[in-house]
Amino acid sequence: MPIERGVVPRSSGLDVAFPAQERSLADVISTNSVVDSARGGDLFSFQALVERYQSPLYRFLYRLVADAELARDLTIDTFLLAHKKLNRVDKSIRFEAWLYRLGSGVAMSALRRQHLAELLLRRKRTMRLSPEDDLEAQTVQATLCLLPINALIPMLLRSLGGFSYEEIAQILHISQRDVGERIRQGRAFFRQHSQLLPRPSEPAANDDPACAAIEPLLSAYLDHQLPGTDQAVVNARLATCSTCRAILADYQEIDRRLARLRTRGAVTPLAYEVTRILRGEKPVRAKPAAHSRRALLAGLMVIALVGLVGASILVASGAGRRGAPSGTGLLYVALQNSEGQVAVVDVAGARLVATIPIGARALRLAADRDGNHVYALGDDGILSVIDVAQNAVADRYLIGGRPGGMAISPDGKRLFVTLADRRTLMVFDTDSGRQTADIRVGRTPREVAVTPDGQWIYVFNAGDSTVSKIRSNSKQESKILRLIKVGDQITEFAAHPMAATPDGRKLYVADLTRERMWSVDVGTDDVQSFDVPLRDLGRDIVVAPAGDRLYVTHGDPRGARAALAGLASMALPAVERTAEIRGYFYGVTTSPDGSTLYASSPDDNAVIFADAQTLQTQATVQVGQRPSSIIYLARSK
Repeated sequence: MPIERGVVPRSSGLDVAFPAQERSLADVISTNSVVDSARGGDLFSFQALVERYQSPLYRFLYRLVADAELARDLTIDTFLLAHKKLNRVDKSIRFEAWLYRLGSGVAMSALRRQHLAELLLRRKRTMRLSPEDDLEAQTVQATLCLLPINALIPMLLRSLGGFSYEEIAQILHISQRDVGERIRQGRAFFRQHSQLLPRPSEPAANDDPACAAIEPLLSAYLDHQLPGTDQAVVNARLATCSTCRAILADYQEIDRRLARLRTRGAVTPLAYEVTRILRGEKPVRAKPAAHSRRALLAGLMVIALVGLVGASILVASGAGRRGAPSGTGLLYVALQNSEGQVAVVDVAGARLVATIPIGARALRLAADRDGNHVYALGDDGILSVIDVAQNAVADRYLIGGRPGGMAISPDGKRLFVTLADRRTLMVFDTDSGRQTADIRVGRTPREVAVTPDGQWIYVFNAGDSTVSKIRSNSKQESKILRLIKVGDQITEFAAHPMAATPDGRKLYVADLTRERMWSVDVGTDDVQSFDVPLRDLGRDIVVAPAGDRLYVTHGDPRGARAALAGLASMALPAVERTAEIRGYFYGVTTSPDGSTLYASSPDDNAVIFADAQTLQTQATVQVGQRPSSIIYLARSK
């Protein structure tokens, strides 16, 4: 049924699809008393908790993993974990919210155990649909499968769990502001890619700056999360702007579609099975219900639909420009915009040839030696694999945790990713996409670098100002050989880029928070400190192919120090400045022969080409909003 696209002022009582569910004091007291009895060892009380929460928890997990059988197993695992941790229940939040926190963690752990699980692509290819889902529910699920994970979980907690922003923030250990932003991103993504939204008279795009300012507020407006002043501004805008009304109407329809999933997807009773496991008896696994012919056909249709939706996402920004350009090389540039994109620049023609959406802000980029794939590490813990020939995302893998840095081995066979919140360096085989090692490093690992011979891996640990040195070989990664101290305690969340010399003898580490740089002798582990008179040193560094100089971007784009920002050339081994370009630059790389520098300029939304000796600008290419990390990919003519 088409939705109403009229004015929806707040005073009219806008229907909110996902209000926080009202719970009486009697319900809270009842749940707390049952939890207290279960904590005291009453298995029947715990069984009552399973019976109460098994269906909503299962539906949440099913929509998260898109696999009915896996969701059932994860639901059981969550209740088993809850029983084990009953004495450690977080009493600052409701039991139900605590249970969903456990369920989210169990699901993410299960996906990580599947070795670089293709969270988005895997669910698209191998969705095991519930026979309870009709075609509409399956189509909604298809769109959910394409949502970035950091937006998907808050949306599910809001839509299926009925949790408030405050409770979602407690469940996920994030701020309420982040909750609102992630839900907004999820709704915007869903609105752009869902095939279900009625569009009988979609208003034309509105370039009015006032409309652009109001659009980010509409999601919070729908959830009654705006302060009074902003609410009044939105109300006034809705009365005059048809585009804003259309967006809000779509958000309402999205909420209605998701709300219907609350009753879709039943699970066979689990209380008896959970109780048997807790008693040490052999569990009786229920056989999954056979899909009817109609459900099977619907499943095939929705998988085909997901493929079409996914294809539209992957090629939307590159339509008419696909295929790698001829020339000597390509630049891949991460754009820090809300869409999460990677720009592709043809070096020979000094022109933008493609913009590839990846769904999240790319923190780091890396390319394999053969020039077939580029890897983009997103801030949502998703690793996107870009097919260079098609200029499109070919695979998406779940990394999980809070990613820090990424590097690839010289032979292109292994990918190294740090998790800043887990003191972990993950090692992946790029051919199989499987994790081969999980190495514990120092506190808050950030950057990672590999020596040109591939023998050593270095990880900078911002939390304790150390560098972990790890021996690498073709079979597996060994334990850390030593932890090298490189200065005093520094800011954990600042950048600390590293670069090795082409001969593999030295590793240079820049400290963004001080005017200092360190060199680490790869053979002896000796550390030498250099005072470098550059403020806010080290957004990015790269060593020239000849090994005679180092290029470093520096400077804070804000406040009085903005005029001091620039790109500097430093002679090695003395680390002395020889030339500099003024301006705010972020990423920097060189051509293979070392004759040309390429640097991203967030202020100008451009990449500059500069002579590597004189730093004179040769060309400027507009690439999109806030370019950051940049890599050069050599291509044969």
